[in-house]
This record gives sequence, structure tokens and C-alpha cells, in this order.
Amino acid sequence: MQGLKLLVVGLGILIVISMGLLGWGFYTKFKEPRDADGASSAAIRTPAPPFGGPLATAAAPLAAFGEIRVPLPAGCTAIEMRPTADRLYVRTGPMGLCERIYVFDNGGRLLGSLLLAP
Repeated sequence: MQGLKLLVVGLGILIVISMGLLGWGFYTKFKEPRDADGASSAAIRTPAPPFGGPLATAAAPLAAFGEIRVPLPAGCTAIEMRPTADRLYVRTGPMGLCERIYVFDNGGRLLGSLLLAP
């Protein structure tokens, strides 16, 4: 009977310690939120470039680039635009020769286009 009492008391102490550690973990987690990589959100980070390119240490301020004209064939219109950290993707349509994806950098320079062929 004495052994059973020691077991219950020991397990009770373990439960109290584990609840204290769990509470401390929640406190530190919410005190300074972190992103999925475990890095502090307070630290300024630049997004990693696609395809393993060189990592920029600081984001340069954007310069004004004025008006950019992208020649589209007759009857083509911009259907969708999707911005990313340093690129803008513009999809044109309708189907056929108009179906392209134009890629711009953050300075407004046309990097290239993708022709979507069937």
C-alpha cells in the first residue's frame, strides 16, 4: 500500500511540473511570436529568392519607373495580375495567340513572357 501511495504522489508531482512547463512554453511562445521557420518575427528578413539565387541582405527602396507600355496583339487584354515579393505576373487572354504570361521585376522592367501553347 505504501508503494501505491508513493506512485500516486510521484505522478501528481510530474503532472504539476509538466503543467508548469506547458504554461511557461505558452507564455514564451506568445510573448514573441515566431514564423514557421522558428525565426523571430521581430527580426527583419528578406524572402528567399526562387531557385536558390543569391540572398539579398536588405531590400532596396523602389524607384519610380513612370509609364510602361506593353504592346499586346489586337483583341488581347490583361485577365489576371499576381504580385510576389519581387515580381509581377500578368496573364493576358483570351485563348489563342493572346494567352501569355508577362513577368515584370519590381522596377517595372519586362523580364520576359511565356507563350502558353496547347
